[in-house]
Amino acid sequence: MTAVALPRSYYRVVGATGLTNLADGIRMAVFPLLASTITSSAVAIAAVFAAGQAPLIVFGLWAGRLADTMDRQRLAQGSALGRMLILLALCCFVFVGATPLWLVIVAAAVLGISEVLSDNVSGTLVPMLVPEQHLERANSRIVGSQILGNELIGPALGGLLFVLGAWVPFLTNAALLGGAVLLLAALPILEPRCTEEEPLPMPAPRLLDGVRSLRTNSTLATITWTSAALAAVDAAWFALLVLFVRDDLGFGAGGFGLFLTLGAFGGLAGAATADRRPDLSLSMVTAAVFSSAAVSLLALGTFANVAVTGVALMATSAGFALWNVFVVSARQRATPIGTMGQVAGAYRTIVVSASLVGAFVGGFVSDALSIRGSLTASGVILLALTPLAVRRMKEAESTRLPST
Repeated sequence: MTAVALPRSYYRVVGATGLTNLADGIRMAVFPLLASTITSSAVAIAAVFAAGQAPLIVFGLWAGRLADTMDRQRLAQGSALGRMLILLALCCFVFVGATPLWLVIVAAAVLGISEVLSDNVSGTLVPMLVPEQHLERANSRIVGSQILGNELIGPALGGLLFVLGAWVPFLTNAALLGGAVLLLAALPILEPRCTEEEPLPMPAPRLLDGVRSLRTNSTLATITWTSAALAAVDAAWFALLVLFVRDDLGFGAGGFGLFLTLGAFGGLAGAATADRRPDLSLSMVTAAVFSSAAVSLLALGTFANVAVTGVALMATSAGFALWNVFVVSARQRATPIGTMGQVAGAYRTIVVSASLVGAFVGGFVSDALSIRGSLTASGVILLALTPLAVRRMKEAESTRLPST
């Protein structure tokens, strides 16, 4: 397939996304480490984690509305700049050895809010820079940069920098975000594309407009419920992976980290596949992702060994990366540019909420049966959902055709 040259301004967004996600990956590792040097309370350390994750649900709709009512380019810059300043302030406290736990919790919450806003805005910038027929290729590189920074490089680099000095990763984090601000500042002035079906100016958005769009647009509704189902089933087993690795495979923290790394490599492979095969249909992607994840979970529930676990993690992570690229592209095509932030915010809120519910259900099932029983049940559910999901996605495939 002939390579397609994407706009230079798009690669600035990719670079900024890579830097911010590398910063986020570092932050994921160093905040619990920092909290553990301040307190030995498991509840307090869990509070730091919760403070960083809660904004994904609480502020998702709000972030989407902001993305549609403010200048998206400036909003992306302001989000990165705000995170940079917070991290610099926290770095100073850590450097002098006077960091109260409440400050770490507040910083984690504010950074989590900023991350939700940043992720929401970056998803609206790509369709403003890239022709519609090339969205899959463009989004595959965005997803690849997210996996590379958030999962593969960031956490490991954060742990290494923390060993050098507790303040070092926070300063590094701030520097990465400063680079993202500079890249975004060099973008051209972005104006939404106007079509006959989407005249400008548009009415002022309301907070629940994104939810209404997901409910009334059949394509968006299909994309949302299938993604929510996939996320819920995935969380039901992935949240317990650390216990499976420890109790069923007999590995410690080092082995768990190795399996996560294998998963990250699988995710990169999935993003690369989307880049090379942007012509895949939604139904083909759905069939491949649902069935491969189902088989992987059934294999994990049946054979508790290192080889199967490694292959299953790589396969499921590759599938999720592929899924994210094609579903995000389809969602962007099906959404007017003026409401893209609200739809993305509502979508993320629903999917993350489903993921949390799935994690808790998986925990209860594991307590009642076993971890391997939970894995088998997750595989059976996905296998049962596959025909319905494929059939519904076939109805949404028309959204992949460029609008005229």
